[in-house]
Amino acid sequence: MQITLQTLTPVHIGSGSKLINGLDFEIRGDKCYIFDPNKIIDLIGDNRIDQWVSAINENKPLFEFLKTNSINYSPEDISSRILTMLYPNAQATDLNECIKTCNMGAYIPGSSLKGAIRTLLVKNTVESTTKISEKDFHYYDERRRRDYFKDRELENKFFGRNATDKPWRTLQVGDCHFSDIKTKIAEVKILNLNGSNQFTTYDFKPQNLLVEVIPANQITSFKLKINETLSLLNQGKARNSSTRNEYFRHHHGLNNIRGLFKIINQETSKIIKKEIDDWNIEKRDYTGNFDILETYNKIYGLLKELNQSESCIIRVGGHSGWRFTTGGWILELNEKQMSDDIWFKLRKVIRKKVYEENIMTPKTRKTTPDGNLLGFIKLSLK
Repeated sequence: MQITLQTLTPVHIGSGSKLINGLDFEIRGDKCYIFDPNKIIDLIGDNRIDQWVSAINENKPLFEFLKTNSINYSPEDISSRILTMLYPNAQATDLNECIKTCNMGAYIPGSSLKGAIRTLLVKNTVESTTKISEKDFHYYDERRRRDYFKDRELENKFFGRNATDKPWRTLQVGDCHFSDIKTKIAEVKILNLNGSNQFTTYDFKPQNLLVEVIPANQITSFKLKINETLSLLNQGKARNSSTRNEYFRHHHGLNNIRGLFKIINQETSKIIKKEIDDWNIEKRDYTGNFDILETYNKIYGLLKELNQSESCIIRVGGHSGWRFTTGGWILELNEKQMSDDIWFKLRKVIRKKVYEENIMTPKTRKTTPDGNLLGFIKLSLK
């Protein structure tokens, strides 16, 4: 089935490629110039290649190298791409590129979207059952002498040990191509709760990052299919006493995309509502001229207006935050499912330092300078 995808906020799906400011790119005003090595060689000549390599090894910016050698240049002449800055003159040491096709078209891989859907399916199933214990998500490594929190055993318990039993086996997600749009550069900052003991103020950490993004309000389409034959097969396995697939026992009627959309909306709404509630409780003073709640409230409002079986909103990609990456279900367990001792150990794993119990978990968020949040997309039946 063809599904329409609209980006509600900028989306970054990293390629793993990291560019260094001054060596690989340069920012001037609202433009980011990505250098082309071949054009640079044409400019400096073959006889200066060794000098250029030495300058790179010394982390000497390109403009300094060119100035030292009395070479005039225009950044347009030595760039492979010129991208617009969403936040002009923003500076950072690194720039993370987004994933692209061989034709340099940006896209959201089907695997990234499927992974985000999987997270919400796990969250929905785990929070719908009481059959969960500490050993399903926690273990202590005697050799390394440290605690680990992983969902592997929980996944095996509730979704089956074999890949053929997993519910996401039935979900077939195509890549989402944005071949006709130009990517842009967004600045990502870390909003952090500060204060020696009182934790009275939120402000930005000095570190920031530039990321290549698919801009907001871009539309494309892709193929999404639930294999009904496999879905019915797995439901039959779930009824077998020897195969306890909690997902299919709980969602015995889920074999269509409309049912999937309802679950996605339900779980996305719960995460956003939790974020809104936490930030409303905090009511700390901001040192920046923005409010992170504005974006959350906007997305939450859109969720409420949707036809829940025709469209859904989900968050994908980099800098989505801990709650959206993991589902945050582990924070919703009750005292019978997780003891105070394990809760304390979990907080130590999530955080580098130990803070007071009443400090919001986690206490940092990644946002743009004006409080926008990356990664929100809307899917709709065509």
